[in-house]
Amino acid sequence: MRTTFSTLALILVLAGCGTPDPLEGEGLANATTTFLVPTTTTLVPTTTTLVPTTTTLVPTTTTLVPTTTTLVVPQDLAGADLSGANLAGANLTYANLYEADLSYAYLYEADLTYADLSYADLSYADLSYADLYEAYLYEADLYEADLSGANLYEADLTYADLSYAFLTYADLSGAYLTYANLHEADLHEADLSYADLSYADLSGAYLSYADLSYADLSYAD
Repeated sequence: MRTTFSTLALILVLAGCGTPDPLEGEGLANATTTFLVPTTTTLVPTTTTLVPTTTTLVPTTTTLVPTTTTLVVPQDLAGADLSGANLAGANLTYANLYEADLSYAYLYEADLTYADLSYADLSYADLSYADLYEAYLYEADLYEADLSGANLYEADLTYADLSYAFLTYADLSGAYLTYANLHEADLHEADLSYADLSYADLSGAYLSYADLSYADLSYAD
C-alpha cells in the first residue's frame, strides 16, 4: 500500500496536481517540474583545401640600340678656313678642299677618300687613323701633322711637305711621294711597299721596321 501511494503521488506531480505533504504543506502545490532534454551537437568536420597558386615571373629584356652619329660636311670647301676645326669622324668623301686651311684641325678617323686636298694647309693637323684612300694631296702642307695609322693607300703626295710628320703604322702602299719632303718624318713600321719615293727627301727620316718592299727610291735623298 505504501508503494502504491508513492507511485500515485509521483503521477499526480507529473500531472500538475498538488498533493498535500504533511511536512511542506501547500508548497508542493506551487512546485514546477523542469525537464532537461539532452541535445546532441554533431560537429561536422570541414575540410579546407588549399589550392597552390603559381606565380610565373616573365623576364623582360631591354635592348639598347646604339646610335651612330656621322658628321656630314658640305663637299665644296675649296679655300675654306677650317683651322682648328673638330672634324673627327667626318664624312668628307670626294670633298673639294683645294687650298683649304685645315691647320691644327682634328680629323681623327675622318673619311677623306678621294678628297682633293691639293695645296691645302694641314700643318699640325691630327689625321690619325683617317681614311685618305687615293686622296689628292699634291703639294699639301703636312708639316708635323699626325698621320699615325692613317690609310694613304695610293694617295698622291707629290711635292707634299711631310717634314717632321708622324706616320707610324700608316699605310702608304702604292702612294705617290715623288719629290715629297719627308725630312725627320717618323715612319716607324709604316707600309711603303710599292710606293714611289723617287726624288723624295728622306734625310733624317725614321724608317725602323718600315716596309719598303718594291718601293721606288731612285734619286731619293
